[in-house]
Amino acid sequence: MQARGGKPVLNDRFIDIETQLADEANQRESSVNLLQQGLDTKVGKGENESITMGMLSPDIKQAINDGTWDINVNTSDLEDGAATFSKRGRLGEPCEILLMGDYPNVDTSSGKITFKDEFRVINGRNYITMPANTVIDFSSGFNSSQIILMLNTKTKVISRVTVSQLDTISDDNILFCVISNVAGFGIRDIHINCDYSINGFKPEDYRQSILLKENIIGTTKKTIFHASGALDRILHRLDGVNIREDKFVFDGDVITETRRLVELPGTVKLTHNLDLMETEVE
Repeated sequence: MQARGGKPVLNDRFIDIETQLADEANQRESSVNLLQQGLDTKVGKGENESITMGMLSPDIKQAINDGTWDINVNTSDLEDGAATFSKRGRLGEPCEILLMGDYPNVDTSSGKITFKDEFRVINGRNYITMPANTVIDFSSGFNSSQIILMLNTKTKVISRVTVSQLDTISDDNILFCVISNVAGFGIRDIHINCDYSINGFKPEDYRQSILLKENIIGTTKKTIFHASGALDRILHRLDGVNIREDKFVFDGDVITETRRLVELPGTVKLTHNLDLMETEVE
């Protein structure tokens, strides 16, 4: 009687099975080796500089050389941490100002910011040391609603930039200061990352706010006179509400003016000498 499978001897059938299994094992090993070779040469996501020019096909090389192939990077292509500080442009980034001496002074009449002492401008992990007696002229923006001052990190020049010029300036410029201005009335706000004085008044001095507001708001004014006809006081009104009161005392060629902001304590006293054409502020 023959063994199943057409073999007269059962041992022969076992031999055939062993041969078949060995062939299948060899095929699997060969497939695994091919797969491993593919994995070894595969460019994985996140592997930097793992694609060389030699790995590209001729048509792709030609397209790159001719400039006809656009390479775009979107958010999914950009790996975490890939855009390092040195790889990013600085354009528009704000800066911190480290004072190394006295406050800078903002002169609202001449339109200048003066740093009497050396100071540092810090941006990210970099800083620029600016020399003493740095003067920034923003007077050309007096008729603008916003005055933008940018610092070029390469040339170390601080200059005014108009809104229309923002699209044309280089990526080396960082935001130094923004001054909000009411055309025809003067400065409203100054946004700079350090303390400063205005017209010589330190930031902790309430008189700074009074002098600043003098230049800014297009208020209506109510003028009040003495019975004698001399000027007594002026009320500055905004939306029908008194915001500042100026009182006057006349003594020959000397006029003493006392200014008071309604919402702040204290006053500012100005002595106007009409003969000498001088004003003293106390």
